[in-house]
Amino acid sequence: MTHQFSSSTSSSRSCSGSSCRVQRRVASGKDSSFTIELALADLYQYKLGQPDKALLHLKKALLIQHDVDIENRISALEKK
Repeated sequence: MTHQFSSSTSSSRSCSGSSCRVQRRVASGKDSSFTIELALADLYQYKLGQPDKALLHLKKALLIQHDVDIENRISALEKK
């Protein structure tokens, strides 16, 4: 699977922004699944204005690791 990510990121070197940074993190293997899910949630919630997708990734992160701040973010998004 790492090979697929590395080839896709090398072919998209011209991209920029948060989504490309997340792709590079996945390809480098430096971040855990929790960190990636949280980064995707931040991207969707704060940069792209897509709270439903942010909520999905927050819930995935919470399944990986319990975090009170994430629980609070989920509660706030579910109230909207």
